[in-house]
Amino acid sequence: MQAFFPLFMDLSQIKVVVIGGGKIAQRRIEALQQFEAQVRVIAPQITDSLQKLIEAGRMEWLARSYQPGDLADPQIGIAIVATDQRSVNQRAGEEAKSRGIPVSVADCKEESTFYFPGIAKKGGLVIGVTASGQDHKRAAVVTRKLRSFLEELKDEE
Repeated sequence: MQAFFPLFMDLSQIKVVVIGGGKIAQRRIEALQQFEAQVRVIAPQITDSLQKLIEAGRMEWLARSYQPGDLADPQIGIAIVATDQRSVNQRAGEEAKSRGIPVSVADCKEESTFYFPGIAKKGGLVIGVTASGQDHKRAAVVTRKLRSFLEELKDEE
């Protein structure tokens, strides 16, 4: 099994396009918001929580389905594809890869160029967890335990 290298980067100047507006997309966006990423969502519908982020001016929303060419902007640094339509996910993932954009395709690890990690964060301490696409539930359990551990730490001085 190929293990994946953890890479920590400043997202504050990175445009991230998220294709999809459901619960999986919401979880990814909430994680990205912790790191001040510039998020654009492309989805005909979004969750109530995502609507609140838009109303707060924390992200952009194109209220429509993905269309070929949506990833043509040279400022896009990362793509997250998380719709409930396999064919849309595949096409968007292929477009991202053809443009050299790192992409996480939520429903197909083989079409992803990176895996979106579980994140445990407290202050400047950040821990990313992945099972290299092999066992999402195990990674989620470890992430929850790490979050709990970090909450028990005394605040930074």
